[in-house]
Amino acid sequence: MPIQWDNRPPNRKWCGIRIVSVPANSSLAFVLLGDVLGVWTHWVPDASERAGGRTRPCIGDHCPHCAARIPTRWRGYIQALMWTSNASARWTEVVLELTESAALFLDGRELRGLGITASRAGKLSHVRLRIEDAPARGLPPLPDVRPISPILERMWGSVPDAGSERHGEQANKLSLKNDMG
Repeated sequence: MPIQWDNRPPNRKWCGIRIVSVPANSSLAFVLLGDVLGVWTHWVPDASERAGGRTRPCIGDHCPHCAARIPTRWRGYIQALMWTSNASARWTEVVLELTESAALFLDGRELRGLGITASRAGKLSHVRLRIEDAPARGLPPLPDVRPISPILERMWGSVPDAGSERHGEQANKLSLKNDMG
């Protein structure tokens, strides 16, 4: 699927919200705002990237990354407020990237307004993401829940196809757990 390049800035403020992945050897505080949106992805090596590669969505049956035998990995994304403790300490609206185990920890819970601490121990960014309950203080009124798929679509330049025949059953396994009790 070709990327549709666009030199114009987004006409919606929401598309400028940043996606946060908890870095190695750090701990960040969040208040969750909506539901987890899951998508199957590939870690595509790229020497020009600071991290050595990029997460790209699996587009299903005609995915070039699947054809190149790059393994898939499930990622969840959720709208959240993140506590920033720089010179102007405040809550900032972000989209938090979750691993499958982190999303399973949250599965079945009321997420809106839930305070968590997300951390990674060690020096590598691919170590386990640990989620713990953490009551949030000094919260502003919670913003409305908005769809986060436009942010991912803009970042990736394509639409993730989580409902494809290739990964449809796996992509829905977290939501099915709630339906089955």
